[in-house]
Amino acid sequence: MTLATACLTAPRHREGPALDDLPRPGRVVVTMLRGTAAAGGGACTLLGDAGLGGRCLAALVALLGVLHAGGRRPDVAAPRHPVLTMDELALHDALAALQHGRPWHVQRLLASWLAPAAVPRAVGLLAVVAEELSRAGLRLSGEGGAAMLH
Repeated sequence: MTLATACLTAPRHREGPALDDLPRPGRVVVTMLRGTAAAGGGACTLLGDAGLGGRCLAALVALLGVLHAGGRRPDVAAPRHPVLTMDELALHDALAALQHGRPWHVQRLLASWLAPAAVPRAVGLLAVVAEELSRAGLRLSGEGGAAMLH
């Protein structure tokens, strides 16, 4: 069963704020995450429309692969689900933390999700996504909504 199928057939979402409550950069990130989890190729159009390219998609797909290989399948909602899951919010906040120079928040989150050996790779992949978002003018709010509850 794929992650997308699991999300659609057996939702286990612990819901956070409404997707529409995020500013545009945050909505792009969450929608990109959902689109990549549901169908990697389908996210290409979204990335292009947001001014992002293949490097961002490759890093996001690789990040999901590292998380899956490490036994952590983030709770990612279907692309049109109106509310963020706590995992989506945590990844959004991790990207915002990287953009605002707080990598220790990301390390703490990923250390709670993965074995220590996988954390540096996952941080590096998130850093690529954060850099590409910044390059495209998509600056995420630095206020943490998830409060790194993991």
